[in-house]
Amino acid sequence: MNALPSETTATNKVNKVLECAVEQGVELNRLRSAIDNAEAASASASQARDAAVGAVGEIATTAKQLEDVTQLLEQLHNPWIQDERTFKRIMLALEQERQGGLALIDREVGQFEFAIFRNGGFRELTFSEWNGGIRAMTDSYIRGDVSEFSDSAQFFSLGGSLWVLGTDDVNDNCSGEELRHYYYQYQQTGVHIRNSNGCSVESSPIYKRKRVFQ
Repeated sequence: MNALPSETTATNKVNKVLECAVEQGVELNRLRSAIDNAEAASASASQARDAAVGAVGEIATTAKQLEDVTQLLEQLHNPWIQDERTFKRIMLALEQERQGGLALIDREVGQFEFAIFRNGGFRELTFSEWNGGIRAMTDSYIRGDVSEFSDSAQFFSLGGSLWVLGTDDVNDNCSGEELRHYYYQYQQTGVHIRNSNGCSVESSPIYKRKRVFQ
């Protein structure tokens, strides 16, 4: 028969089993801690990723806002500058573009606004064409000297100045730097031509500024 193990031997085996169990418990706790740390790191990475995505969105929004502000500043800082050409030369250039069939948006009138000092104010110019030639008119302002018509003075009325070049008008035959000038006037029966400076050279320079389209 085999001999039974001594009490000391059994105790030693139990202690070894317990030590092994303790070591395994420590290792298990270490693994659990590592898993917890990994999960925390994963959560942090996810939060960092979400924060990065949000930051990219905010940057894009800020960039768009800066672009809008830049466009607004460009619109606000769009000064009138003096055109070095005479009024006649500008009108001739516009007529050449019209005759050349250039798209309206690509012509000077599509790219620039024009204006002139006239009768005590800064007047913007509107250009138009019909069957031929170019017409330029100021915006409307009050003309005349008295509230009622008399033989010596014109009564107050709304109107302005206009110039023509290359039209079928029999008086549109000015030479050199002269342009045919007329005054237009609003009356009860409509808009009428009233008086004129004839063929004359405009003393005021022409101003222009870049059109800003949204």
